[in-house]
Amino acid sequence: MKKAIKVLFALFTILVIVPFAAMALVAENADVKVVLKDYDPVPAEPDNTLRVWISVQNIGNEQLDNAYIKVNPEYPFSLVPGEDSIKSTGIIGTNSNKLLDYRLFVNENTKAGDYSLEFISCSDSECEKEMKKTSVTITVKTGGEPRVDVGIEDLDSVSFNKKSRITTNIVNKGSLNTKYLTITLDETDEYIVLSPHEVYVGELESDDFETAVFDIYFKSDSKNPETKIITLPFTLEYTDANSRSYMDEQTIDIRVYSQKDLYKYGLAQKPAPYGIYFLFAVIAVTGFFIYRRIRKKKMLKK
Repeated sequence: MKKAIKVLFALFTILVIVPFAAMALVAENADVKVVLKDYDPVPAEPDNTLRVWISVQNIGNEQLDNAYIKVNPEYPFSLVPGEDSIKSTGIIGTNSNKLLDYRLFVNENTKAGDYSLEFISCSDSECEKEMKKTSVTITVKTGGEPRVDVGIEDLDSVSFNKKSRITTNIVNKGSLNTKYLTITLDETDEYIVLSPHEVYVGELESDDFETAVFDIYFKSDSKNPETKIITLPFTLEYTDANSRSYMDEQTIDIRVYSQKDLYKYGLAQKPAPYGIYFLFAVIAVTGFFIYRRIRKKKMLKK
């Protein structure tokens, strides 16, 4: 009787314990392959959410009762708050696959380029027992380029042989911010730059502007120069958010007025002739002496 009980117990052990051991063996030794299926958006964008789909494939000869896949994000990627880093596949048959997805965030200061994202295949829900590591490539693109234009913000009545002040505006019309922006006004034979030639602007965000002021002396050898258009050549140097360098040469046309046209268009007040001032002075002096004589005669009569 005792012998029969021992035999039954041994059979029970074989029927109950061995399948679980086999199951664990399959989970740990099944040939698991992780493949990047897709991600959105393509390419990934800084300061934006990224959704990644992977295909977990069982390429072994045994059924995979469960596998756990952990995403291990490093800069510039991070998990979206509330997103689990470890996800389970459930049962995967031989030569079958399961699709998993993860939501990540791309750092706002990320430069354009290709970045690795690591996935770890595990046999336990805490991912303490790692089976395999797989890295996939995610492309990040910042999108577009900065486009910096220079124009006129304000200017004095510009004329020859005198100092004129010109205020330029520098506008970033592109989709990227700029850094280390400088604007330089080059001299020509037609004018002298009295202020510093180069102005440092620094950072200039997309859809924003800054100003730079230049004092210029427009030269003329003629005593009565005619109104003319003079071109000012500017050089803009800067880098974008991805540290790519740019140099751009632009020009602005300035109308430099003759003295005659300044008065004609009301841009300057015409001074009164010296003869009029002299006449007023003579009349004032004469009037003063006449007034004194009349006053003196009245005092003598009294």
